[in-house]
Amino acid sequence: MKVNKAFEGMLGYTEAEIKTLGLSAITHPDDVAISDSKLQEFINGDVDSYQIEKRYIHKGGATVWGRLTAFSVGIQEDETYMVGMIADITHEKNMVDEQARLQRRLQQAEKMEAIGALTGGIAHDFNNILASIMGYTDLAILKFCDDKEGKLNQYLTEVYKAGARARDLIAQMMDFSRAGGGSRSILSVGPVVKETLKMIEPTLPSSIRVSYDAGGHSYFVSIDPVRLNQIVMNLVINARDALGEKGEINVCLKPYNGREVECVAAIRRSKVTILSSVLRIKGLVLRPLI
Repeated sequence: MKVNKAFEGMLGYTEAEIKTLGLSAITHPDDVAISDSKLQEFINGDVDSYQIEKRYIHKGGATVWGRLTAFSVGIQEDETYMVGMIADITHEKNMVDEQARLQRRLQQAEKMEAIGALTGGIAHDFNNILASIMGYTDLAILKFCDDKEGKLNQYLTEVYKAGARARDLIAQMMDFSRAGGGSRSILSVGPVVKETLKMIEPTLPSSIRVSYDAGGHSYFVSIDPVRLNQIVMNLVINARDALGEKGEINVCLKPYNGREVECVAAIRRSKVTILSSVLRIKGLVLRPLI
């Protein structure tokens, strides 16, 4: 077996190292079976050429995609050699993966847009239904629940509370689906962040844990609350994408340190820490109240 300098540079091995290791050792474990199968077909004479896309393992541990084109060359009447030409298609594969990721993000955005349109269409009618439920529940409590400690009063109170939670949820959904910019107000960042995390956490994989830490400080900012909700949601979604299927997302509030950056996600192994301290969007600056 002979290897040219281009292949050595592609995988970081010398020709001698590749000969010692063998082709299977430098092939990605998931691609060994198909690679060996195609090679065996060639050796058996079932085919005189073939082409496959497979992954190689670089000497440094990275995965390198290659497009292998193999064919036979007869040097003499009784001697036939196999020639393999391998093109490095790692960048091409990465571009395909990135395109697929962006396509998934676009589909998710389209789903959210559809949900927003649906929410806007049914929210008014749903609020009318909730108003009836809560109104009649309140009347039932006033008329039939003289004993405030009785079971009936407790049950009806829980019905009323559930209706109130549903009403608040519809209001939040309407805020998210609302087109155009909202009005700014002075608000405490912590409660908004916690409420947003409470809403988005059920949509995350169960293998991803979310934690929140404000460091014991209170932070106030002038911003549209819906806009702040969207900012936090985007940060968490980006963190989820960075983690994959398993890990931990830490949402931390810290004072802005003056660096000219938009946002930072510190990734360490299976953990993503979102530092809202370096979040600066349209003049948004978070500062602790001492």
